[in-house]
Amino acid sequence: MHIVLVEDDEVIRETTQIGLEQFDYTVSAFADGREGYEFVAAHGADVLLLDLMLPTMNGASICRAVRERSAIPIIIISARSDAIDIVQALEAGADDYLTKPFDMQVLNARIRAVVRRFITTGTDRLGYSPTTDLIDDHETVIGPGGVITGDGIPEVLGPSPGMDSRRSLPHSVGR
Repeated sequence: MHIVLVEDDEVIRETTQIGLEQFDYTVSAFADGREGYEFVAAHGADVLLLDLMLPTMNGASICRAVRERSAIPIIIISARSDAIDIVQALEAGADDYLTKPFDMQVLNARIRAVVRRFITTGTDRLGYSPTTDLIDDHETVIGPGGVITGDGIPEVLGPSPGMDSRRSLPHSVGR
């Protein structure tokens, strides 16, 4: 599964990227809001993780812009914990909101939860794909994968990635 992470704090961005990669996700990370948005618009992603306070384009603006084109799962990861910030992010189109500091296993569980809700029934696809043939049908599809297996579990989810007890995972980020 391909995750796009847009976080301007270098330590949090790198720690989160390493943690997600230990859960066997593919991660493209960006420090700049506009660069992250342009990457998603051009190349797609299965999940978008956004900070709110970003240079050149803030997380809420990115969220709104992506929502105009796609139903990609979006999780806001922010140090802002006031109710108004959370409500505004969710109203902008975010599917979940996680405050810093956060536990990597909680982030993994939240990613898996939003992905479960966004498997597009009948299309065998997951994530945002910038293909034009889908836009004509007004069908919102968000990337490769998402094949439903015989037991009804999306293949993209499979067993919980990175839960091998032999690995040493960072337990929290942003502290």
